[in-house]
Amino acid sequence: MSILSDDSFEGRGPGSAGMEKAVTWVESYLKDAGIAPYFEHGYRDSLSTGNIVTYNVVGIIPAAEQTDRYVMLSAHLDHLGTVTGEPGSDHIFNGANDNASGVAAVLSIASTLKSLRLQYNLLVVLFSAEESGLLGSQHMAQWMKQKDLGLEYVINLEMLGASYAPAPGK
Repeated sequence: MSILSDDSFEGRGPGSAGMEKAVTWVESYLKDAGIAPYFEHGYRDSLSTGNIVTYNVVGIIPAAEQTDRYVMLSAHLDHLGTVTGEPGSDHIFNGANDNASGVAAVLSIASTLKSLRLQYNLLVVLFSAEESGLLGSQHMAQWMKQKDLGLEYVINLEMLGASYAPAPGK
């Protein structure tokens, strides 16, 4: 979570250098965990929002026995990015809670499940452009419908952190 919410990821705005860095980092994590890319060409499934191209990241853990049934474990990788502010002010929306926490949980759970004999194929999906109107998940849903993918369950993780609130009177 601390890696993805670091200033060097520039708030993970779709189409930004920071989002590209986040996608590359997630791809490396999945590869190191032994989670294969879903697509023959790799983990990335491109989509456009206006003139910005961004990517959902999709990995797969195959079921122990051949099946056409799937479970999706997902979170959104993107966040708000950066804004122009007053000089010296923090202008990066890091998104630790929204949603680096969900991404970290998905990656951790998927890494653990990799070593088990699964009954269903497990899609590990990290969406982009969710903060722009749920575009990544809509793109994925349309793709799955066209492919007639046998999706049984979706487990989506969102904002697992906690915000700090000072005690009353402090």
